[in-house]
Amino acid sequence: MLIIYVSIVDLAVEFVLGLSELTSSFDLKELNVFAPPDSEEGQGFELVRTSSQRWEVPGFVELPKDEDVDFIINSGSGEVVALLHVDERDLTLHLDHELKHSQMMECRHAGLELRLSWSLAIAAPEGQSADDDILEELNEHGIAFASQFESTGALEDIAEAISAFQTAIRLAPEGHTELAGWLNNLGNAFLSRFERTGYVHDLGEALRTLGNAVDISPENDKDLPSRLSNLGNCFNRRFERDGHLEDVDKSIALHQRAVELTPEDDLEDRAAWLNNLGNAFTRRFEYLGDVHDIDEAISAQRRAIETTVEGHEELPCMLSNLGNSLWYRFEQTGGLADVVESISSLEHAIRITPEDHAELAPRLSNLANSFASRFRRNGILSDIAAAISATQKSVLLTPDDHPDLGARLSNLGNLFLARFDRTGETSDVTESIEAYRRTVDLTLEDHADMHIWLSNLGNALRTRFDKTRDLNDINEAVSVLRRAIKLTPVEHGYLPTYLSNLGISLMLRFEKTSTQEHADIEEAISTLQNSVQLISEDSSILPSILNSLGASYRLQFNCGGDIRSLEDSIATHQKAVQLAPTGHAELPSWMKNLGNALYKRFTSSRTHSPADLESCLCQISEAATCGFGSPHVRLDAAIRWAEILQLHKPLSIDIIDAFDTALSLVALTVGLEQTVERRYTRLRAISGLPQEAASAAFRLGRLDKAIEWLEQGRCLVWAQLNNLRTPVENLRTHNGDLADEVEEVARKLDMAGSTQRPTSTDMSLLEKITVEDQARGHLELSTKWDRLLETVRAIPGYETFLMPSPCSTLIRSLPEYGTVIVINVHKSRCDAIALSRSQDRPHHIPLPDFSLAKANQYRGDIRNELESWGLRVRRAEGSLDSDTEPSETRPIRPARLGRGGGSVVRDVLRNLWVEVVRPCIGSLGLAQSDDQSNREELPRIWWCPTGPLSFLPLHAAGIYGNVASESVLDHVVSSYIPTVSALSHRAQEAKSAHEVVSGLLLISQPNVPGASPIPGTTREVRVVRELAETNRARVESLDGTSVTVEACLELMPRLSSIHLACHASQSTSEPLQSRFLFHSGALDLATIMQRNLHNADLAFLSACQTSSGEEKLPDEAVHLAAGMLAAGYRRVVATMWSIGDRHAPDLAKDFYEYLWSHSDTQIPGGFDGERSAYALHYAVQRLRNQLNDNGDKSLLAWTPYVHFGK
Repeated sequence: MLIIYVSIVDLAVEFVLGLSELTSSFDLKELNVFAPPDSEEGQGFELVRTSSQRWEVPGFVELPKDEDVDFIINSGSGEVVALLHVDERDLTLHLDHELKHSQMMECRHAGLELRLSWSLAIAAPEGQSADDDILEELNEHGIAFASQFESTGALEDIAEAISAFQTAIRLAPEGHTELAGWLNNLGNAFLSRFERTGYVHDLGEALRTLGNAVDISPENDKDLPSRLSNLGNCFNRRFERDGHLEDVDKSIALHQRAVELTPEDDLEDRAAWLNNLGNAFTRRFEYLGDVHDIDEAISAQRRAIETTVEGHEELPCMLSNLGNSLWYRFEQTGGLADVVESISSLEHAIRITPEDHAELAPRLSNLANSFASRFRRNGILSDIAAAISATQKSVLLTPDDHPDLGARLSNLGNLFLARFDRTGETSDVTESIEAYRRTVDLTLEDHADMHIWLSNLGNALRTRFDKTRDLNDINEAVSVLRRAIKLTPVEHGYLPTYLSNLGISLMLRFEKTSTQEHADIEEAISTLQNSVQLISEDSSILPSILNSLGASYRLQFNCGGDIRSLEDSIATHQKAVQLAPTGHAELPSWMKNLGNALYKRFTSSRTHSPADLESCLCQISEAATCGFGSPHVRLDAAIRWAEILQLHKPLSIDIIDAFDTALSLVALTVGLEQTVERRYTRLRAISGLPQEAASAAFRLGRLDKAIEWLEQGRCLVWAQLNNLRTPVENLRTHNGDLADEVEEVARKLDMAGSTQRPTSTDMSLLEKITVEDQARGHLELSTKWDRLLETVRAIPGYETFLMPSPCSTLIRSLPEYGTVIVINVHKSRCDAIALSRSQDRPHHIPLPDFSLAKANQYRGDIRNELESWGLRVRRAEGSLDSDTEPSETRPIRPARLGRGGGSVVRDVLRNLWVEVVRPCIGSLGLAQSDDQSNREELPRIWWCPTGPLSFLPLHAAGIYGNVASESVLDHVVSSYIPTVSALSHRAQEAKSAHEVVSGLLLISQPNVPGASPIPGTTREVRVVRELAETNRARVESLDGTSVTVEACLELMPRLSSIHLACHASQSTSEPLQSRFLFHSGALDLATIMQRNLHNADLAFLSACQTSSGEEKLPDEAVHLAAGMLAAGYRRVVATMWSIGDRHAPDLAKDFYEYLWSHSDTQIPGGFDGERSAYALHYAVQRLRNQLNDNGDKSLLAWTPYVHFGK
């Protein structure tokens, strides 16, 4: 072997400690090497920053023979930052078996730690070269570490590879036959490190080294195509960074030459060069937007894949590149087949990519792009959920110092913004802005993609302004978008989009701000016009930009009244609709906007052209009845359709179609893919729609539609839960496996609706991924549920499985005896409908003396009176229990506002009697009962009120005078139902509790931390327990500290009925958090809803406001009583406001005494709540008679008790 000596290579300085506090203070510029240490002048070497924590010395440093060495690091100002002394023995001690070394340096600043690392290179003496074995060993060493880096992404691996290649090249004699190959390997290593770190020095070294490799390669060298392609990749990467068109042109030329020089039968190499050529064409397409380039890219990439066998290590890369190019073409041309194939290719690529592979992150990111694009086209939420999930995982796999982190964060922002546009969830647009801001912060000002990130941020800020009206957002949006446009080359393909975003922002600022600066709308129009002029007629984004331009013209007309602006608006919207591809998700929105522009012309012109009205109705009705696009947009269109018809064609039969469409779309906007809480939020925005539809039905004489629409549009969440819990025994006889699958998916959907956590910006990314995956699973369950329903409904006899029932079916499903009275309250009119199984048709009862305004007034009067008496909480003693001070009653605790006076409650009850209840009872011919001993013989009425009437005590309506009184209690036994369907379902069950669970669970909670004591609950439960034991009924009780949520939930399935004497809390902001308060914890409505108690019978809720719903959701029955019905209880006794702690035990005693004395149960030890409505009627009458007073105090004592269900 040749005699050797040692040189130092791969010299590097790394921060170990103090990076966040000190790196900004030190600009490390030079490494000085003194050998021997006492020499006056050392060798100075430039330090090149290769990462946020690492600086390197290019090339090598020759060792002096048998001398120690001092290393000194200087800052840019010449200050000594750190030094290290190494003796000659330490430098060469491990030469035979260790080439890499490092030592900690002595730093001049406290808190700073630097490490110097180096490798020992084997070199030949002057005038001699290393032999081929050593050179080949170094090359193989480099190849091994470069390959390892491809899988791990670890910087120390690629640094080791670069060091080995550099050493081989330095030791190789001039003209060595393998030199071009080693230069090629070194250039690829530099490029790999650049792709990992983004530091431009490595990219320059890669270009220089790969260029040298090509230059010294003979034309007939079999490896020349490979080197040409590698150099082409390098130019492509520089183009991606700097955006200079000549770089990508060189890249394409080099790749084309590589393909031309490769023999046709060399399938593997040709596939690789074709793949690289396709990538270069794709990059140029991104810049210029020339469809020819993307066609060439896809053609080359297809040819590459066709000649590559399954299992080849490069196949995942090729599939990913093809998927990415197909996505680009879809974005340009809108061909749906492209994005479908793109998703398929990318999913294939990811399936065969190892989980620890460095390229998994970018492939996930590409897949997300394709899912997002398909979502924008078809509006299917599962696509955007998949996109967000893939991108979050991609970001999680991307190191903080990776140059592609910004792009992936920007993609994540795009996805959250796209989902916000569909769902309106503010958290999504906030997540979007957070991602974009982080992207901009990570990006250098001169980066070629900075304009992209700025445009995205501006667009998100504008979108949030549209939701929140925060002026800071729209002003920043305009500023950021102007900056993006300034940075964008005039020939760049994205410029029209940026101009469009700026135009929309200016338009929105004009429309939504009180100042309405005319300059904004003028600039908006000119900016959008410029955008239109820059793109071709076949561009997929043209319809969207035209739609925005049309909206701007319409705003200009609203401001100035120039009819030419309105004409321009209509013409522009018409063109947008004409150019939109069939099935485009935004088409309903564009048609709705065109319809609104036509309606504006109809109402603004003197002639009121019928043609404009007809065209308007045509566009808006088409938008509403589209089978694609956002359900929210289509619902808005349907409501607008109905509104215009009622104004201009009040007797048109098309009104039926309009409201039919609207009510069917309501269910889509609050679908099972959403959490229950989110569904309630959605429903607040459309509260009152069912009543409006019903009032139109009454006007048109369609009583059946009035009932059906009220059923369809009210208590939607309860109806959904009921559907998920519908028994499938009949289906099981037809198809057992299908029935099992229906039950399983229903159970999972039921749980998902009330267990999914919302995301928040302070969550970690891993937590957000978990939440998003849960949401995606929820969405997939919803999609599977829809498919299962289609399958079931295809079976003969099951065509209407879980569909809303027509009026005739509802009537046939009612209990055999009794009458349902549905009362519709709307600003235009008020009506009641009586339904009875003995009558085939609904019976209409006009209520001309009642109105929505009166309902609101009476509700306000009652609310004020309750607050005056302090009736928001059950307490020990007080206004309803004594003749002195206001009350200590059961549940919520507001401050007492002062004792009410006058006869407000009596007046409200009288008005309800005269204006609502007496007309209903009189129309039905129900006579007053004179036999006070046979109250169970009174006819049964189920009240189903709507709107604010839901908060008023119809069951207590009457004239309560000092001499003569007349009350609804004298005519009928009253119950309430949230919907007719809720009663019909209970009537169809018609079964008693199973013998094993028939019994009563008693809960008493007299003391709750932070609440007033209610000792009467203990007496109340003791009295009921004594009655149960006397009647030999199965009974369990929990009292005081033994009452826990867990204990209660454990016993509820084991006993058919429950009596809860405790505090309760009604939450208006979060209805599902309404709860029963225990000594340890609280049993909330969300938890109750998760129960599915098949044998539940009666729930007696002896607490306050257990039937008081959420005022902004009057038709959703969001209260504890309805929650118990949803959990499976057939009947519920509840309260509309707080109850007296003194009276509650006596009323409970009378209630249960009546039940046991009239029980028909044959179950030993059983308990039957079948007659609970009559039992409550009896107990309330007893309390009323005991009080023997028709003043407000007495009325407020017995009126709150209500009965729900069968």
